[in-house]
Amino acid sequence: MANAHNQHSRTFQEFLIEAEYIVQTLSSNLCKVQTVYISSGEVNPDIINTLFRGIHTLKGISAVSGFPRITALSHKFEDLLDCLRFGRIQLTSCVMDTLFEVMDILLGLLKNINEQGVECIEIGYIVNKIDGILNDIAPPVNVSSEDLACIAPALLNRLSEHEIHRLYERIKKGWTTYSITISLQVDSIDEDVEMLQGNLTQFGEIITFIPISGFSADTGLSFDIIFVSDEADVESRIYSILKANIISVKKIGSLASVIESKKQQLSFLGIMPGRGSADRYVRGITKTVRVDIGRLDALLNIVGEALLLHGTVSGALQGLKARQGCNLSFLDINKGSRELYKKLSLLRDGLIELRMVPVDYMFDRLSRAAKRLSGELSKEVAIEFSGGDTKLDKSMTEELADPLMHIIRNAVDHGIECEKIRLERGKPAAGTIKVMASQKERGILIEVEDDGGGIDINKIYDVALGKGLIKRGEQIDDKRLIGFIFQPGFSTNKTVNDVSGRGIGLDVVAKNIAHLSGMIDVDTRSEKGTKFRITLPLTLLIVRALIVSESGREFAIPFNSISENLILRDSNIKKIGGREVIDVRGNFIPLIRLKDILRFAGNGAMEGGAGKKDKRYVVVIGVAEKRAGIVVDKIKGQREVLIKPLGRLLCNVSCVSGFAEIDAKKILPVLDPLKIII
Repeated sequence: MANAHNQHSRTFQEFLIEAEYIVQTLSSNLCKVQTVYISSGEVNPDIINTLFRGIHTLKGISAVSGFPRITALSHKFEDLLDCLRFGRIQLTSCVMDTLFEVMDILLGLLKNINEQGVECIEIGYIVNKIDGILNDIAPPVNVSSEDLACIAPALLNRLSEHEIHRLYERIKKGWTTYSITISLQVDSIDEDVEMLQGNLTQFGEIITFIPISGFSADTGLSFDIIFVSDEADVESRIYSILKANIISVKKIGSLASVIESKKQQLSFLGIMPGRGSADRYVRGITKTVRVDIGRLDALLNIVGEALLLHGTVSGALQGLKARQGCNLSFLDINKGSRELYKKLSLLRDGLIELRMVPVDYMFDRLSRAAKRLSGELSKEVAIEFSGGDTKLDKSMTEELADPLMHIIRNAVDHGIECEKIRLERGKPAAGTIKVMASQKERGILIEVEDDGGGIDINKIYDVALGKGLIKRGEQIDDKRLIGFIFQPGFSTNKTVNDVSGRGIGLDVVAKNIAHLSGMIDVDTRSEKGTKFRITLPLTLLIVRALIVSESGREFAIPFNSISENLILRDSNIKKIGGREVIDVRGNFIPLIRLKDILRFAGNGAMEGGAGKKDKRYVVVIGVAEKRAGIVVDKIKGQREVLIKPLGRLLCNVSCVSGFAEIDAKKILPVLDPLKIII
C-alpha cells in the first residue's frame, strides 16, 4: 500500500483533502446535535440527515481509494445514525461519546494515510462497541394505516420511510399537520427556501417539500410543504411569514381531501436546497473546487514579486517625472501603473482569502476536550464560543489548536474552583469558559476567559523564589510574576497528575504562539477569573513591516509583533542588573541595540560624546508573553513586504528571518522578534 501511495500520491492527496473536510464537518454537526439534544431533549432530524449524507460520501470515496478500515467504520457509523433517525436508540451520553470516538479514530486513520500511506489504527474495539449499542436497540415501530388515518393516501405515497416516521412521531404527540402550497421565483429560490426554513422551524417542523409540476414566468415554481406544529394560531403565523408567496394553507385532518389529480401524477423529487436540508436535491455541477495550499503559496509568491516589480517601475516613473516633467505620456503611464497596482493588490488579497478557513471547526474539538476533562476532574464546566466565523490562515489553525487546548486544560484544572468553593463565593455551581475570536486590524484576537479563582500571585512568587528565578526581597511587579507561568517546568501544582503538574502546558503555549509571530497577554483578578489574549497575524506570507534605520542601516520589523513606538530620551533609560531598561506604564522593558546583537559598527552618533543624539525611538516588540524595545535612529514608515527565506549560506545569520525586496531593488533584512527576544 505504501508503494501505491507513492505511485498515486495525487489521487491520495485528493482523497485526504476531501476526507478531512468531511470529517471536520461531521465533527461540527455532531456538536450541534449534542447542543440541540441537551436544550430540547430531541434529536434534530435535519442535522442527522446531514451527518448521514457526509458519512455515506466518506464511505464511498474511501472504498474507491482502497481504505477498508475507513469504509468499514463509516458503514457502522451509518448504522448508528440510521437507528437515531428512526428513534430505535436514544442519544445517551454513551452513544454521543461513541460518535465522537469514531470521529477521533477517523482523523487518526487519515493521519496514518497522510504520513505512512496505510491505515494503522485498529478499529475492532470501536466496531464491537457500536455493535453492542445496536444489539440493544428497540424493535422497529410498525406504522399502520390506522395510525396515519388523518393523512390522505395520496400524500403518504409521496413520503419517504424516514418522513413517515417523523410525521408519525409528531402526530403521536398531538401535533397538527398542515399542507402549505407556495410559489417561489426561480432566481431567488435558494434564498427563499432558506428563509422559510429558518422561520417555520421556530414553531414547528418541516416534514418535506413536494414540488408541483408546471412552471410559468408569473407564478414561478410551486411546492407543497408538509408542516407540523404543536402551537396555536399557526395559520396566521404562516401567512405573516410567507406573505405574497402563499397560495393556500390547509389543516390536514381525518376528512382531508385527496390532493388534486395533477399532483398525484408527480414523482417525489425531494426537498429544495437550503441550510441543513439538501438531502435529496441533486445539482448537476458543483461550484466548489479544492486547491492544494502549496499551489496557492506559489501563486502568492508570484503576485508578491509582481508587486515588487511594480514598485521598481513606479520608482523609475518618479525619476522620469523629475527629469522630464508631467507630459501626456507620463500621465498615461502613471495612471496605468496605479491601476495595475490596484489589480495586483486585489489578486493578492484574493489569494490570501482562499487560504483562510473559519476557526469554528477547531472550536468543536476544544469543546469536546473540555467536556471530557471536566468529567475526569468532576467539575461542571460550560464552554461558550463566539466568533467562529472569524477566518485564519489554514496553515496556522493547526498550530493554534494545541495552545488553545493547553489554556483550556489549565482553566479547567487550575482556574475553575470545585463546586463547594464556588457556592461559598456566591458563584453558580458550574464554571464557565468563554472562547472568543474577532478580527483586529490585519490580524485576529482570540480570548480565553474563565470565571474561576484567578491566578494566585503569592503562589507564583513562592515557586519562582524556590526555583531561583527571583531573589528574596526583590521588587517585582505582578506582570513579570505572571510571565513565569510560561517558563519551562514551572507549575504551581505540588502533585503531578494526568492533567497538569509537569509545567509543560503553558510553556508549549508560549512557544507555539511565538512561532506563529503572535503575542499573548494575561489579565487576572483574584476570585473573579483569568483572561488570556492571543493576537495573531492573518497570514505569515505577506506581512506589513515597519521600516527603520539604525546606524545608517535599514531594517524591516514585522508589524504584527509591534505593540507600540515611543520617543526615547537618555533620561528615560534606567539600568537593572546591569541591563538597560525603559519604564512603560509601570512595566520595565529591556532595551536592545541592533548594532550590538548584529555586531556592526556604530556611526558614533549613538555613543557618548559631543555627537550624541538625545532623541531616538524605541520600537516595542512582543513574542508570546515577552516584550522588548529595539532602539533605532529613525522610523521611515510602513510597507507590505514578501519575506524571502534565508538561503543555505545565510541560514545562521543571527536575529534575521529573511529578506524583503522593496523600491528600486533595495533589499532589507527582516528582523526576527523571536530570536531577538529569546
